[in-house]
Amino acid sequence: MPTMSTGAMRLMQIRQDNVTVHIATPYTNFVVEAGVNGEASPMGKEYLKFEKVDVLYTGPGKNTLLRFSNKNMNTTKLTIPTDKIYIQN
Repeated sequence: MPTMSTGAMRLMQIRQDNVTVHIATPYTNFVVEAGVNGEASPMGKEYLKFEKVDVLYTGPGKNTLLRFSNKNMNTTKLTIPTDKIYIQN
């Protein structure tokens, strides 16, 4: 059940659910090691595209907190520098 604060974060796009993200190397290695497969990104060969990602926090500051689910539905949270990620709505 979503809380009011979660809803407010989604409205301000601090939190976004089920989005596509493009992540630059070397951070893609951490995601792949967690069992989440990416695919080639149109942003260039240094990026991989990951789908159905939850952005738990992005906003002022240098980092973005993401949550990934692998094919076994295990979740992994990863903090990535904001300048190494592109969030596609």
